[in-house]
Amino acid sequence: MLIADTAATKENLHDKAIIAFGTKESNLLLNKCNPPFIIAPTKIVLNEEIKGNNYQLLYSWVNPFNTNKPMKVFSAQETESLINIRGVLVGNDHYILMLNNQPVKRGKFINYMDIWFCN
Repeated sequence: MLIADTAATKENLHDKAIIAFGTKESNLLLNKCNPPFIIAPTKIVLNEEIKGNNYQLLYSWVNPFNTNKPMKVFSAQETESLINIRGVLVGNDHYILMLNNQPVKRGKFINYMDIWFCN
């Protein structure tokens, strides 16, 4: 089923695994999520600050309507960087930072005392 971000509601997505594309600014569904990193125009902050632009980030998170269901997200610093984005095998990692579709950094999300971190 394909649903626009403007039509995404708890009623139609609570029992679904989600694949989302976009930035926090371009996809309303991603605004409902609170992953433990920052994507800014000139940097990405995971467990460290990585300066630059045109980065892409593939990550797995939880469905914002049902934390027992997964959500895979294809995101980037700029919407244009999502054009021709290619998936790579994530394996056991929770996120992959890419530049020009080439992996730069991989890692996991860790919950410590109910606070999520990137490693």
